Amino acid sequence: MKKLILSLMLVLALIPSSIFAAGTKYEVPVKLEKYGEPGKDSMGNSSLKQMAEVEEKDGKFIYKLYLRKMEFMNMEGELTNLFIYEGDENSNRVETKQTPNEGEYCKVHEFERQNPKEEKILVAVWVDAMDSIAGGGKGSGEQKAYLKFDWANAKTLENKEAKTEIKTESKKKETNSEIRIFVNDSEIQSETPAYIENERTMVPLRFISEALGEKVNWKSETKTVVIGDNKASLVIGSKEIDANGKNIAIDSPAVVKNSRTFVPLRAISEILGAKIEWDGVTKTVKINK
Repeated sequence: MKKLILSLMLVLALIPSSIFAAGTKYEVPVKLEKYGEPGKDSMGNSSLKQMAEVEEKDGKFIYKLYLRKMEFMNMEGELTNLFIYEGDENSNRVETKQTPNEGEYCKVHEFERQNPKEEKILVAVWVDAMDSIAGGGKGSGEQKAYLKFDWANAKTLENKEAKTEIKTESKKKETNSEIRIFVNDSEIQSETPAYIENERTMVPLRFISEALGEKVNWKSETKTVVIGDNKASLVIGSKEIDANGKNIAIDSPAVVKNSRTFVPLRAISEILGAKIEWDGVTKTVKINK
């Protein structure tokens, strides 16, 4: 039994966290129904896009409602505020988070719920036209209503973000795995392997330099790497190499990764005067001097 539990824990640990973090997204038919009058639309229903977006994430349900301006009794009106009750009319309520949106439905109202896939949620609605009719200030024309969700006809959306993250991670692993380095026809293996980033092959400078018989010194106060007897030097983060008395530009700066200095492959040629060959099919680097 213990072995089974440990195996399951190992499998879960190997699954990319992005799968869980991204959540499940739905499109759910929705409408505003009058409070106390089942089946009748609330005044704000014409403002509401009849399809809500709901994301199930980390044990919560995140709702997004899209609203537009509406006509009410020959007046242009707008649902200005929406309050979500935790339960019945005597329970606490919270106001939705509003953000502007481009297009016909110019506002997004967002709120969270703990209960799964609720079919009916009590709300309080403020419409500016109703406030004017009521003759008071903002919210004086408040009316209660129900948000009715038709989960039976909800659609599960394809989570493109999660798929993209998984593909990107897989591509990185595939790209950076098994890059082989040969120095003077002998394969060498570094503790910190070469990798590809932004279409540039980055290789460990000290490891290759020493394999070619060159000493490497590190000046921590200036973050400078010196190769040989001042044959060449470079500063971490710089896109220039001082090689044999000349300043030479390189396309990617030297970086420190896992306490090792990495440089673009072409820099090895400039620093050490070596001949470089790169085989992209077999992911093989050949360095000869």
